[in-house]
Amino acid sequence: MLPQLLVTAHLIAVLFLTGLSWTVAVVVYPGFAQVGAGSTWTAFHAAHSRRMTLVVGPPWAVQGLAVAGLLLDRPDDVPLVWVLVAGVAGAATVLLTVFGAVPLHAQLGDGFDVGVHRRLERSHAWRTLAWTVAGVAAVVMQVLSA
Repeated sequence: MLPQLLVTAHLIAVLFLTGLSWTVAVVVYPGFAQVGAGSTWTAFHAAHSRRMTLVVGPPWAVQGLAVAGLLLDRPDDVPLVWVLVAGVAGAATVLLTVFGAVPLHAQLGDGFDVGVHRRLERSHAWRTLAWTVAGVAAVVMQVLSA
């Protein structure tokens, strides 16, 4: 029962984060350029960062805890390789955020810069790829364990 609950919790969290990542890639970050270096940029960016932390934090925690739980106890029909793929992809999102997005957002917090914004978009593409891979692994685990 617990392993199936972990698979489902992981699926919900990861699909939410994958969709959010694609939304950020296609809508939010391109919109940053529209706000640009105007007088409202600093307040806009600070509000974005606060809100995004609130939205991403809980499902990210669920994702990590679910993968940890699945490493300890997974459904018999789910090969370990899928849990490992989910874990590596999830860890990649953390590393890409901590060492890529966070420093770039810190730079943008001081003022909009076109070059930093472009680097943020490129960096985020890798996060979106990692969350998409995690999403595929989550769907596969759900299907195999159903």
